[in-house]
Amino acid sequence: GLFHRAIAQSGPPTLVPIPSREQAEANGLAFAAELRAPHVQALRALSVQELTRTLAPGPRFVPMVDGVLLPSWPPQLGAAQGASIVPMIVGQTADENSGLDPHYASDDLAQLALLMQQYFGDQAPQMTAHYLHAASGQSADAYRAASLDRWLTALWHWAEHRGRQGCAPMFAYRFDHVQPGPDAARYGAFHTSDVPYALATLDAAPQRPFTDIDRRVCAITSGYWLNFVKHGNPNGQCLAHWPELEPGAPVMLRISERVEPGAMFSASTLEIVRQRLRSGG
Repeated sequence: GLFHRAIAQSGPPTLVPIPSREQAEANGLAFAAELRAPHVQALRALSVQELTRTLAPGPRFVPMVDGVLLPSWPPQLGAAQGASIVPMIVGQTADENSGLDPHYASDDLAQLALLMQQYFGDQAPQMTAHYLHAASGQSADAYRAASLDRWLTALWHWAEHRGRQGCAPMFAYRFDHVQPGPDAARYGAFHTSDVPYALATLDAAPQRPFTDIDRRVCAITSGYWLNFVKHGNPNGQCLAHWPELEPGAPVMLRISERVEPGAMFSASTLEIVRQRLRSGG
């Protein structure tokens, strides 16, 4: 009852289970021990450099299932457990992992094989062949597509579960537009690159050579967001129709220079995704 709609940018709640309170407490104690800080006051006395010197890349402290704020793992949380079943916009950029994965879109077949092993386990050889075929043999494109589909599969799986909990509409998007800048070719539509377009804050980054195309994408994206804030539905005048996400035939809005709804997966990939989800993948 504290909010009546929500926008989740950068995918579904989580791709992996989050820790229990007991696990989180043990992690905190282990962290303090590494820093030789026996109590909270000792931790507070440390400098930023001392606090961060033992941190590996990626988050160490994440939300936890504490039984109060989060009664269970979010994708399994239903209305009966206190979840807010409200209208939602949910989506991601086309290259969410480009700044997080040092091997992202590598043209090295060995790196592609490692990614497939990580994602698909015993099914890695078949999935490697599938993505290479779809990418006309280009390893970098296969790597990029597999990374994107993993996020989309998690989003779709979550949407299916959420759809069984209530009738609130969900609108899914994929932000394909690439911000201009010196590293545009390397990072593509990177994590958070959709934010200034949604919030209409391009002017806050004068160092980026934004063009009239960027400003048009910004006006469209922020227009959808504003409609949703006002009415719980992103659609409005002068904007391409954004259909609700239907779990049976997933369609999402593709946002770039050209804005239009499209299938979340190709027909061949959709069947693979369905089989993987049925098998518990």
